[in-house]
Amino acid sequence: MFITSSDGINPIAACKLSYTRWRLPDFVIRIYTVGFLIPNGAKSINPYLIPKTQSLTPKSNMRKTLPSIVICIALAGLLASAACQSDNIYDTIPYVLVDTTINLNNLQYEKLRQDKGYVEILGGYKGIIIYRESANNYKAFEKASPYRTDEACGEIFVDQSRLYMYEGCNNSVFDFNGYPAGGVANIPLRQYATALDGNYLHIFSDF
Repeated sequence: MFITSSDGINPIAACKLSYTRWRLPDFVIRIYTVGFLIPNGAKSINPYLIPKTQSLTPKSNMRKTLPSIVICIALAGLLASAACQSDNIYDTIPYVLVDTTINLNNLQYEKLRQDKGYVEILGGYKGIIIYRESANNYKAFEKASPYRTDEACGEIFVDQSRLYMYEGCNNSVFDFNGYPAGGVANIPLRQYATALDGNYLHIFSDF
C-alpha cells in the first residue's frame, strides 16, 4: 500500500505496509512492519541506522513527508487491532492428536453408506462425529462444544432430522459446515480432515 500527499506531489518517503502471520495451537500472531521507500533513484535507508548527525531528508521536504509517515503508522495500528479482534474466534478445546482410519464396509459404519448418515467414534477430546455428505465427501467434527467445552452438557449431537447439529447445554445449532446457525454460540465447531481411499476413510488432525 503506497500513500502520496493530497496535493499530487509525491512525498520523499512512501509507506509500504505488510505483515507476517504465524498460527500457533491456541492463537494467531500477526507482526506488522512498516517500510519506507525513498524515490528519485535513491537507495532505501533504515532510519534506525542513520547517525544522529546525518539528515535523512531536507528540512524543506519534511513537512510533506511527515503526514505520510503518520498515516502509515496509524493504519498499521488499526489493522493490528482488527486482526486481533477477527482472530479471536478460535475455540478453547484442548488439542488432541487425531489419526485414525475406519473401514466403511464394517457393519458398525453401515449408516455411512447413505447420504446424511452419521456415526460417532472415539477420538479427539470428547469424541468425533463422522457425517456423510455424499459418496465422496465425509466430514468429521469434534463432539466437544466450542462454547462450553468443560461442562458436562457441552457436547454436540446430530438432530434426528439430520438437518443440523446442536449443543446439549443451550440448544445452539450448527450446520454441517460446522458454523453456528442459531442460539448463543458464535464459534464454529472444530473440524478434522478426512481422506477417502477406496473403502477406507482416514480421519486426522490438520493443525
